[in-house]
Amino acid sequence: MKTRNYGQGIVLLEADSNYTILHKTDGAREISSYTMKWHIERLGTEIILIRPIRKFCVNLQFLKAFNGNFFLMNHFKRPIPVSRRRKEQVESQLHKYMNQSNSN
Repeated sequence: MKTRNYGQGIVLLEADSNYTILHKTDGAREISSYTMKWHIERLGTEIILIRPIRKFCVNLQFLKAFNGNFFLMNHFKRPIPVSRRRKEQVESQLHKYMNQSNSN
């Protein structure tokens, strides 16, 4: 796996047992034998990620819409649900991201 610009073009990560599927902007999917936790630790400095549900981790740069229960992403057709347990945390992270984006 390339280390330079590793996070570039990643829309979201999808967990599948001990594998991770990386969904990219061009519609390509890359299957990795590393866990989602490994990818999150690695991508944490490159892109802004939110994990709304155990199965998905989304890149906020490609966020199209959020209605409180679902994320809609650019370059990804299915809505990403937000778990009830993580809803407050996700909303506060999203609010923090939006404030940072507006101030820059």
